[in-house]
Amino acid sequence: MLDTHINQEEVDMMVKNNKQTFQDFHDPILILIQTQGIMVLLRKSCPFKLVGHKDVTSKCLSIQFKSSSNQELEIAFVYNPND
Repeated sequence: MLDTHINQEEVDMMVKNNKQTFQDFHDPILILIQTQGIMVLLRKSCPFKLVGHKDVTSKCLSIQFKSSSNQELEIAFVYNPND
């Protein structure tokens, strides 16, 4: 998880311009809070497969994973800026 100040268009450009850097990762998932937010990166070699994600609130992103043995895992990323 990365704290970020970039929007979706900037993330798309960053990934496109750094294909070598991002080739080992699934597409980044972004949750925006005005001009701030979080970006979640998942390595393709992770033992869990990314099943889905959803915005729970404007400051909470939920990501669902599944293992090869069908074990399910859901992680919530909560973003609360210092201000």
